[in-house]
Amino acid sequence: MANFHTFMSTLQEWLKKVSIAVITVLFIFCVLYPSVVLVIIPFTIYRTFIKLLARCFRPDFLYMMNMNNTVVSSDQYKRTKPTIVLIFTGAVEGELDLEEVATAALKFPAESRSYLVHWGGYLFWKRDKNFNVYNHISYYKPPKVQTDMDQVNVPLTYKDVDRIKSEIFQNPFVKKKSPWEILIVRNYISPKGEHGTCCIFRFHHSLGDGVSMIKQMLKLSDGRGSNATRIEPKLTFSKMGTNFFNTVYLLVWGPFVNIYDILLHALSNRNDWKKRPSKMQKAYSMSTNLQVSVQQVKDIKNFYGVSFASVTMCMIAGAVRKMMLVQEKKLPKKITCHTILPRPNHPDDKLTNHA
Repeated sequence: MANFHTFMSTLQEWLKKVSIAVITVLFIFCVLYPSVVLVIIPFTIYRTFIKLLARCFRPDFLYMMNMNNTVVSSDQYKRTKPTIVLIFTGAVEGELDLEEVATAALKFPAESRSYLVHWGGYLFWKRDKNFNVYNHISYYKPPKVQTDMDQVNVPLTYKDVDRIKSEIFQNPFVKKKSPWEILIVRNYISPKGEHGTCCIFRFHHSLGDGVSMIKQMLKLSDGRGSNATRIEPKLTFSKMGTNFFNTVYLLVWGPFVNIYDILLHALSNRNDWKKRPSKMQKAYSMSTNLQVSVQQVKDIKNFYGVSFASVTMCMIAGAVRKMMLVQEKKLPKKITCHTILPRPNHPDDKLTNHA
Protein backbone atom coordinates (compact mmCIF):
# COMPACT_ATOMS: atom_id res chain seq x y z
CA MET A 1 0.00 0.00 0.00
CA ALA A 2 2.88 2.35 0.82
CA ASN A 3 4.43 1.63 -2.55
CA PHE A 4 1.14 2.54 -4.25
CA HIS A 5 0.97 5.89 -2.45
CA THR A 6 4.58 6.59 -3.36
CA PHE A 7 3.85 5.76 -6.99
CA MET A 8 0.76 8.02 -7.06
CA SER A 9 2.69 10.86 -5.43
CA THR A 10 5.49 10.51 -7.98
CA LEU A 11 2.97 10.35 -10.81
CA GLN A 12 1.24 13.51 -9.60
CA GLU A 13 4.53 15.37 -9.43
CA TRP A 14 5.43 14.19 -12.92
CA LEU A 15 2.01 15.18 -14.31
CA LYS A 16 2.36 18.57 -12.64
CA LYS A 17 5.73 19.17 -14.33
CA VAL A 18 4.38 17.99 -17.68
CA SER A 19 1.34 20.25 -17.34
CA ILE A 20 3.54 23.27 -16.57
CA ALA A 21 5.75 22.45 -19.56
CA VAL A 22 2.76 22.07 -21.89
CA ILE A 23 1.18 25.32 -20.66
CA THR A 24 4.50 27.14 -21.09
CA VAL A 25 4.93 25.86 -24.67
CA LEU A 26 1.34 26.74 -25.55
CA PHE A 27 1.78 30.23 -24.08
CA ILE A 28 4.96 30.80 -26.04
CA PHE A 29 3.66 29.61 -29.41
CA CYS A 30 0.02 30.69 -29.10
CA VAL A 31 0.38 34.02 -27.26
CA LEU A 32 3.92 35.34 -26.99
CA TYR A 33 5.26 34.32 -30.41
CA PRO A 34 2.31 35.75 -32.43
CA SER A 35 2.57 38.99 -30.44
CA VAL A 36 6.28 39.33 -31.17
CA VAL A 37 5.79 38.49 -34.84
CA LEU A 38 2.99 41.05 -35.17
CA VAL A 39 5.37 43.70 -33.85
CA ILE A 40 8.28 42.63 -36.07
CA ILE A 41 6.37 42.33 -39.35
CA PRO A 42 5.43 46.05 -39.74
CA PHE A 43 9.03 47.13 -39.04
CA THR A 44 10.32 44.57 -41.55
CA ILE A 45 7.93 45.84 -44.24
CA TYR A 46 8.85 49.47 -43.56
CA ARG A 47 12.58 48.67 -43.59
CA THR A 48 12.23 46.90 -46.95
CA PHE A 49 10.26 49.87 -48.31
CA ILE A 50 12.96 52.37 -47.25
CA LYS A 51 15.64 50.11 -48.72
CA LEU A 52 13.86 50.04 -52.10
CA LEU A 53 13.36 53.81 -52.05
CA ALA A 54 17.07 54.32 -51.42
CA ARG A 55 17.97 52.13 -54.38
CA CYS A 56 15.69 54.17 -56.65
CA PHE A 57 16.30 57.72 -55.44
CA ARG A 58 19.66 57.75 -53.63
CA PRO A 59 22.38 56.56 -56.02
CA ASP A 60 24.92 58.21 -53.69
CA PHE A 61 24.18 55.57 -51.04
CA LEU A 62 26.32 52.46 -50.88
CA TYR A 63 23.83 50.32 -48.92
CA MET A 64 21.76 50.19 -45.73
CA MET A 65 23.49 49.13 -42.54
CA ASN A 66 22.56 45.69 -41.24
CA MET A 67 21.67 44.97 -37.61
CA ASN A 68 25.15 43.87 -36.51
CA ASN A 69 26.72 47.07 -37.80
CA THR A 70 23.92 49.32 -36.50
CA VAL A 71 24.43 48.13 -32.92
CA VAL A 72 27.97 49.59 -32.86
CA SER A 73 27.19 52.65 -34.99
CA SER A 74 25.06 54.78 -32.65
CA ASP A 75 28.23 55.63 -30.73
CA GLN A 76 29.20 58.03 -33.53
CA TYR A 77 26.11 60.16 -32.94
CA LYS A 78 25.61 59.95 -29.18
CA ARG A 79 29.13 60.96 -28.15
CA THR A 80 31.58 63.62 -29.21
CA LYS A 81 34.34 61.20 -28.21
CA PRO A 82 33.83 57.74 -29.73
CA THR A 83 34.22 54.74 -27.43
CA ILE A 84 33.47 51.83 -29.78
CA VAL A 85 36.80 52.01 -31.57
CA LEU A 86 39.19 49.36 -32.87
CA ILE A 87 42.87 50.19 -32.72
CA PHE A 88 45.65 47.97 -34.09
CA THR A 89 49.36 48.28 -34.72
CA GLY A 90 51.47 46.70 -37.41
CA ALA A 91 55.23 47.01 -37.88
CA VAL A 92 57.34 46.44 -41.01
CA GLU A 93 61.08 46.37 -41.56
CA GLY A 94 62.64 49.46 -43.10
CA GLU A 95 60.96 52.73 -44.00
CA LEU A 96 57.31 53.04 -45.01
CA ASP A 97 56.44 56.37 -46.59
CA LEU A 98 53.12 58.17 -46.91
CA GLU A 99 52.66 57.32 -50.59
CA GLU A 100 53.18 53.59 -50.02
CA VAL A 101 50.55 53.53 -47.27
CA ALA A 102 48.16 55.61 -49.38
CA THR A 103 48.52 53.19 -52.30
CA ALA A 104 47.63 50.28 -50.02
CA ALA A 105 44.72 52.21 -48.44
CA LEU A 106 43.19 52.84 -51.87
CA LYS A 107 42.68 49.06 -52.07
CA PHE A 108 40.43 49.14 -49.01
CA PRO A 109 36.73 48.31 -49.69
CA ALA A 110 34.18 50.98 -50.59
CA GLU A 111 33.08 51.55 -46.97
CA SER A 112 36.45 53.22 -46.34
CA ARG A 113 35.39 55.92 -48.82
CA SER A 114 31.93 56.43 -47.30
CA TYR A 115 30.36 57.86 -44.16
CA LEU A 116 27.15 57.19 -42.24
CA VAL A 117 23.94 59.19 -42.67
CA HIS A 118 20.39 58.84 -41.32
CA TRP A 119 17.69 58.46 -43.96
CA GLY A 120 14.15 57.26 -43.42
CA GLY A 121 14.97 56.23 -39.86
CA TYR A 122 17.86 53.96 -40.86
CA LEU A 123 21.59 54.25 -41.31
CA PHE A 124 23.16 54.19 -44.77
CA TRP A 125 26.71 54.36 -46.04
CA LYS A 126 26.96 57.44 -48.27
CA ARG A 127 29.81 57.78 -50.75
CA ASP A 128 32.20 60.62 -50.01
CA LYS A 129 32.36 62.51 -53.31
CA ASN A 130 35.33 64.53 -52.00
CA PHE A 131 37.27 61.53 -50.70
CA ASN A 132 40.99 62.09 -50.35
CA VAL A 133 43.03 59.24 -48.91
CA TYR A 134 45.57 61.68 -47.46
CA ASN A 135 42.87 63.01 -45.12
CA HIS A 136 43.07 59.67 -43.33
CA ILE A 137 46.85 59.09 -43.30
CA SER A 138 49.57 61.09 -41.59
CA TYR A 139 52.96 60.84 -39.95
CA TYR A 140 53.05 60.88 -36.18
CA LYS A 141 54.76 64.00 -34.94
CA PRO A 142 55.93 64.04 -31.30
CA PRO A 143 54.83 67.19 -29.42
CA LYS A 144 58.32 68.71 -29.08
CA VAL A 145 59.43 68.04 -32.66
CA GLN A 146 59.90 71.19 -34.75
CA THR A 147 60.85 69.83 -38.19
CA ASP A 148 60.26 66.68 -40.21
CA MET A 149 63.97 65.85 -39.93
CA ASP A 150 63.76 65.98 -36.13
CA GLN A 151 60.73 63.72 -36.30
CA VAL A 152 62.65 61.07 -38.25
CA ASN A 153 65.51 61.13 -35.76
CA VAL A 154 63.37 60.58 -32.64
CA PRO A 155 63.39 56.83 -31.81
CA LEU A 156 60.08 55.47 -30.52
CA THR A 157 59.61 52.13 -28.75
CA TYR A 158 56.55 49.93 -28.29
CA LYS A 159 55.91 51.74 -24.98
CA ASP A 160 55.72 55.03 -26.87
CA VAL A 161 53.31 53.45 -29.34
CA ASP A 162 51.10 52.24 -26.48
CA ARG A 163 51.08 55.77 -25.10
CA ILE A 164 50.16 57.19 -28.51
CA LYS A 165 47.29 54.71 -28.84
CA SER A 166 45.88 55.73 -25.47
CA GLU A 167 46.14 59.41 -26.47
CA ILE A 168 44.33 59.09 -29.81
CA PHE A 169 41.84 56.37 -28.84
CA GLN A 170 38.90 58.75 -28.28
CA ASN A 171 39.84 61.46 -30.75
CA PRO A 172 36.71 62.54 -32.69
CA PHE A 173 36.51 61.44 -36.32
CA VAL A 174 36.01 64.14 -38.93
CA LYS A 175 32.33 64.63 -39.77
CA LYS A 176 31.16 63.49 -43.19
CA LYS A 177 34.34 61.46 -43.62
CA SER A 178 34.84 57.74 -43.29
CA PRO A 179 35.71 57.04 -39.62
CA TRP A 180 39.23 55.66 -39.88
CA GLU A 181 42.83 56.83 -39.82
CA ILE A 182 46.37 55.47 -40.10
CA LEU A 183 49.18 57.04 -38.14
CA ILE A 184 52.71 56.28 -39.38
CA VAL A 185 55.37 56.08 -36.67
CA ARG A 186 58.86 56.37 -38.18
CA ASN A 187 62.11 55.20 -36.59
CA TYR A 188 60.24 52.57 -34.59
CA ILE A 189 62.18 50.14 -32.37
CA SER A 190 60.42 46.82 -31.72
CA PRO A 191 60.61 44.89 -28.40
CA LYS A 192 63.37 42.78 -30.03
CA GLY A 193 65.40 45.89 -30.84
CA GLU A 194 64.66 45.81 -34.58
CA HIS A 195 64.30 49.11 -36.44
CA GLY A 196 61.41 49.76 -38.80
CA THR A 197 58.12 51.59 -39.25
CA CYS A 198 54.98 51.13 -37.16
CA CYS A 199 51.48 51.91 -38.39
CA ILE A 200 48.66 52.59 -35.95
CA PHE A 201 45.27 51.74 -37.44
CA ARG A 202 42.24 53.38 -35.79
CA PHE A 203 38.81 52.39 -37.11
CA HIS A 204 35.37 53.00 -35.73
CA HIS A 205 33.61 49.69 -35.08
CA SER A 206 30.76 50.68 -37.43
CA LEU A 207 33.14 50.04 -40.34
CA GLY A 208 33.77 46.43 -39.42
CA ASP A 209 35.15 43.90 -36.99
CA GLY A 210 38.69 42.89 -36.14
CA VAL A 211 38.91 40.43 -39.04
CA SER A 212 38.01 43.18 -41.51
CA MET A 213 40.65 45.46 -40.02
CA ILE A 214 43.38 42.82 -40.02
CA LYS A 215 42.72 42.14 -43.71
CA GLN A 216 43.39 45.80 -44.47
CA MET A 217 46.54 45.78 -42.33
CA LEU A 218 47.92 42.86 -44.31
CA LYS A 219 47.60 44.88 -47.53
CA LEU A 220 50.44 47.05 -46.29
CA SER A 221 52.73 44.02 -46.28
CA ASP A 222 52.02 43.18 -49.95
CA GLY A 223 55.25 43.11 -51.88
CA ARG A 224 57.38 43.01 -48.73
CA GLY A 225 57.78 39.25 -48.61
CA SER A 226 55.15 38.76 -45.90
CA ASN A 227 54.11 35.16 -45.22
CA ALA A 228 51.22 36.11 -42.94
CA THR A 229 48.16 33.89 -43.26
CA ARG A 230 44.62 34.32 -42.01
CA ILE A 231 42.85 31.55 -40.10
CA GLU A 232 39.16 31.04 -40.91
CA PRO A 233 36.72 29.91 -38.17
CA LYS A 234 35.62 26.32 -38.67
CA LEU A 235 32.00 25.29 -39.13
CA THR A 236 30.63 23.25 -36.25
CA PHE A 237 28.09 21.54 -38.50
CA SER A 238 27.73 20.52 -42.12
CA LYS A 239 27.36 23.30 -44.68
CA MET A 240 24.43 21.39 -46.19
CA GLY A 241 21.23 22.93 -44.87
CA THR A 242 23.02 25.71 -43.03
CA ASN A 243 20.86 28.47 -44.53
CA PHE A 244 17.66 26.48 -43.95
CA PHE A 245 18.40 25.80 -40.28
CA ASN A 246 19.53 29.38 -39.71
CA THR A 247 16.26 30.67 -41.20
CA VAL A 248 14.14 28.34 -39.06
CA TYR A 249 16.13 29.30 -35.97
CA LEU A 250 15.75 33.03 -36.60
CA LEU A 251 12.02 32.75 -37.25
CA VAL A 252 11.20 30.54 -34.27
CA TRP A 253 13.74 31.28 -31.57
CA GLY A 254 15.44 34.49 -32.67
CA PRO A 255 12.97 36.94 -31.04
CA PHE A 256 12.94 35.03 -27.75
CA VAL A 257 16.71 34.66 -27.60
CA ASN A 258 17.20 38.39 -28.13
CA ILE A 259 14.60 39.29 -25.49
CA TYR A 260 16.12 36.78 -23.06
CA ASP A 261 19.63 38.16 -23.60
CA ILE A 262 18.48 41.74 -23.02
CA LEU A 263 16.55 40.85 -19.85
CA LEU A 264 19.39 38.69 -18.55
CA HIS A 265 21.87 41.51 -19.02
CA ALA A 266 19.53 44.13 -17.52
CA LEU A 267 18.30 42.11 -14.52
CA SER A 268 21.47 40.25 -13.57
CA ASN A 269 23.01 41.06 -10.22
CA ARG A 270 25.30 44.07 -10.02
CA ASN A 271 28.84 43.73 -8.71
CA ASP A 272 32.11 45.65 -8.57
CA TRP A 273 32.81 44.76 -12.20
CA LYS A 274 29.33 45.46 -13.53
CA LYS A 275 28.12 48.72 -12.03
CA ARG A 276 25.14 50.82 -12.96
CA PRO A 277 25.97 53.52 -15.56
CA SER A 278 25.07 56.26 -13.06
CA LYS A 279 27.84 55.05 -10.71
CA MET A 280 30.53 54.80 -13.37
CA GLN A 281 33.10 57.43 -14.22
CA LYS A 282 32.69 59.37 -17.43
CA ALA A 283 36.37 59.10 -18.32
CA TYR A 284 37.62 56.08 -20.27
CA SER A 285 41.05 54.60 -19.71
CA MET A 286 43.07 52.25 -21.87
CA SER A 287 45.52 49.56 -20.82
CA THR A 288 47.94 47.65 -23.03
CA ASN A 289 50.28 44.74 -22.58
CA LEU A 290 53.00 42.96 -24.50
CA GLN A 291 51.99 40.69 -27.35
CA VAL A 292 50.52 37.31 -26.49
CA SER A 293 52.13 34.49 -28.44
CA VAL A 294 49.65 32.72 -30.72
CA GLN A 295 51.85 29.64 -30.56
CA GLN A 296 51.62 29.64 -26.77
CA VAL A 297 47.81 29.74 -26.98
CA LYS A 298 47.92 26.85 -29.47
CA ASP A 299 50.15 24.81 -27.16
CA ILE A 300 47.69 25.29 -24.28
CA LYS A 301 44.65 24.39 -26.39
CA ASN A 302 46.35 21.27 -27.78
CA PHE A 303 47.47 20.15 -24.32
CA TYR A 304 43.94 20.37 -22.88
CA GLY A 305 42.12 19.39 -26.07
CA VAL A 306 40.00 22.56 -26.24
CA SER A 307 39.43 25.31 -28.79
CA PHE A 308 41.52 28.42 -29.39
CA ALA A 309 38.54 30.59 -28.38
CA SER A 310 38.19 28.69 -25.08
CA VAL A 311 41.78 29.53 -24.10
CA THR A 312 41.38 33.22 -24.97
CA MET A 313 38.11 33.41 -23.00
CA CYS A 314 39.85 31.86 -19.98
CA MET A 315 42.65 34.41 -20.33
CA ILE A 316 40.14 37.26 -20.27
CA ALA A 317 38.23 35.82 -17.31
CA GLY A 318 41.50 35.24 -15.45
CA ALA A 319 42.62 38.81 -16.10
CA VAL A 320 39.30 40.20 -14.78
CA ARG A 321 39.58 38.01 -11.67
CA LYS A 322 43.18 39.03 -11.02
CA MET A 323 42.34 42.70 -11.46
CA MET A 324 39.49 42.46 -8.95
CA LEU A 325 41.70 40.68 -6.42
CA VAL A 326 44.45 43.28 -6.80
CA GLN A 327 41.86 46.03 -6.27
CA GLU A 328 40.55 44.10 -3.22
CA LYS A 329 37.08 43.81 -4.72
CA LYS A 330 34.58 41.13 -3.79
CA LEU A 331 34.53 38.33 -6.36
CA PRO A 332 30.99 37.54 -7.57
CA LYS A 333 29.94 33.95 -8.21
CA LYS A 334 29.35 34.82 -11.85
CA ILE A 335 29.50 37.78 -14.22
CA THR A 336 26.95 38.01 -17.03
CA CYS A 337 28.44 39.21 -20.30
CA HIS A 338 27.95 38.99 -24.04
CA THR A 339 30.65 37.48 -26.21
CA ILE A 340 30.93 38.21 -29.93
CA LEU A 341 32.56 35.49 -32.03
CA PRO A 342 33.36 35.67 -35.78
CA ARG A 343 31.36 33.63 -38.26
CA PRO A 344 32.95 31.58 -41.06
CA ASN A 345 33.30 32.87 -44.65
CA HIS A 346 34.12 36.46 -43.79
CA PRO A 347 33.65 38.52 -46.99
CA ASP A 348 36.81 39.84 -48.62
CA ASP A 349 35.16 42.59 -50.67
CA LYS A 350 33.64 44.66 -47.87
CA LEU A 351 34.15 45.97 -44.36
CA THR A 352 31.54 44.54 -42.04
CA ASN A 353 30.85 43.08 -38.60
CA HIS A 354 30.54 39.43 -39.60
CA ALA A 355 29.69 37.89 -36.22
